[in-house]
Amino acid sequence: MAVTPALPFPLAETERPLPERFRRVAAHFADRLAVKAGAQTYTFRQLDALSDHLAGALAPALSAPGQPVGLLLGSAEAAPVLAGLGVLKANGAYLGLPPAAPLERNRALWAEAGAACLLADAAHADQARAIAPGAVLVLEDQLAAPARPLPALTVAPDQLAALFYTSGSTGRPKGVQRTQLQFMHRAWLNAHDLGCQPDDRATLSHFIGFAASAASIFSTLLNGGAVFPMDPHAYTITELLAFLEREAITMYGPPVTLFRQILGELSAPLHLPHLRLIGLGGEALRPDDVRAFRRFFPPTCRLAYRLSMSETGVVCQRFFDPDTPLPPDRLNVGLPVEACQVLIWDDQHRPVPAGVIGHIVIRSRFLPPGYWRNEELTRRTFLPDPEGGDRRLFLTADLGRLLPDGALEHLGRDDQMVKVRGYRVELGEVELAVQQCAPEQPAVVLARPTANDEVELVAYLVVAPAAEFSIPALRRTLAARLPDYMVPARFVRLDRWPLTTTGKVDRQALLALPLPPTALDDSYVAPRDDLERQLTALWEAVLHTQPIGRHADFFDLGGNSLAAIAVLARLAKTTGHTLPLTALFQAPTIAQLAAVLRGDSPAAATPTAIVSLQPMGRRAPLFLVP
Repeated sequence: MAVTPALPFPLAETERPLPERFRRVAAHFADRLAVKAGAQTYTFRQLDALSDHLAGALAPALSAPGQPVGLLLGSAEAAPVLAGLGVLKANGAYLGLPPAAPLERNRALWAEAGAACLLADAAHADQARAIAPGAVLVLEDQLAAPARPLPALTVAPDQLAALFYTSGSTGRPKGVQRTQLQFMHRAWLNAHDLGCQPDDRATLSHFIGFAASAASIFSTLLNGGAVFPMDPHAYTITELLAFLEREAITMYGPPVTLFRQILGELSAPLHLPHLRLIGLGGEALRPDDVRAFRRFFPPTCRLAYRLSMSETGVVCQRFFDPDTPLPPDRLNVGLPVEACQVLIWDDQHRPVPAGVIGHIVIRSRFLPPGYWRNEELTRRTFLPDPEGGDRRLFLTADLGRLLPDGALEHLGRDDQMVKVRGYRVELGEVELAVQQCAPEQPAVVLARPTANDEVELVAYLVVAPAAEFSIPALRRTLAARLPDYMVPARFVRLDRWPLTTTGKVDRQALLALPLPPTALDDSYVAPRDDLERQLTALWEAVLHTQPIGRHADFFDLGGNSLAAIAVLARLAKTTGHTLPLTALFQAPTIAQLAAVLRGDSPAAATPTAIVSLQPMGRRAPLFLVP
């Protein structure tokens, strides 16, 4: 198949406004596919016209260049792509709010950002009005209204393009600013390092409020490729692989945890002739993952492993093909990308020799101005380059060392930041939320490895023996305030804290304590027949806890949408029963799920959108917040 010629993308063009590059691409590839979400498709010509229309509607609401505009939109649709582009054309910056997140958290992010308005699709309009009364624009209404002319705009390369909120150690989420210059540089990198070109068809599998989504959208579109928005957690693994084959996807970027689950369910090589690149980051990759990738994925498909941060974008990357040698244990994250330098400093900000562990520092001219409305943190974290020029330094909270060939070995965080299912979580923010929800019970939250070499959050609470205190009630309260990946998987009750010789809580002693099962109460009821016993064994294997009673809630046991995918995949393999992913959300206990399988319950008869099953105030099963 002939490859469509790409539109030249010189490095100097990264200095130009992003909408300008998009208009050139749209004119060059006018009738080629730009976005496909289910049955909804847009060509570049259509996407250009619709985003112009939307920009004309948004521009009057903006009082200054780069002012944030909130977005409350369904993920597996074309709307986030259209809206993000429309906001940038209006000279604004977008802020994605997750529809499945607790209302209280979205209100707080909205207030923190000081956005000009909140753009919502019709399905989320009422929710948007509860977040931002009097400031809501409905996408469908704006597109149906007469078009307004776009004002003449002058966009500086360092103008704010988006705000991405991440967990903060003080309990206050951090608004990471990303500029148009950063978006353009990433699109240039994807063209030159990943070979992104007009015949590519790339998945958008991240929520638009997650920093990685920007690369999926703009790095693809600005190189003439097509974007395929999807929610990977709404598919079983079989359905997901069928989607990749059916849509002839060439570039796929799943979370590492989901990728590992896909590998674990495979038994024969895949037929994915179009897939040429899988991009992974956010979590550590193991040599065994690469070996399994080689065993099951086509030899024409490469694996890209990269280190990236919300503040910087991609810092280092390396590629694996069938001949790349593998070490026995740890994988390094490769060499720094173009126009990015990695430094290793000691505690006194002095360079250390190659091979010595220290703090990772990033030097680049493609760094953001800092954190939104947080000058103190910005001053501590972003420094001018002591060598002068237009480069700056970003002091990460990561440890690493440089290898003799210049590659970086990433050794994890040196603060209270951890990665849970690929999302950055400050333990201090979770700890503060637990203490606010249970003020009479002092709490400490730690991260502990699971049997799968992943990470789960564990909350330790000092509770008097006679105190009336309900861990299930606490979990429900937290689920109404925090994204599901920030809700601790386990809660440990203590009579008193273990202390160090200086009188501080001994966190190492807490980590040494044996963990109780995730069962939350004493109402254990044994399975009553062979089917329930089979389901129980399957749940216990996936959740790594026992015993599990027939009335225990899957999600109260620490389950999440990735665990649900694993349960249903194993169920299909062992019993032949194939259920939609919604089944576990509608029937979250052993007893209820067994009733569905027996045909005694209609709970999973018709697949529906997972988000629609989650009323505000209950757990949010999807991974939607960075």
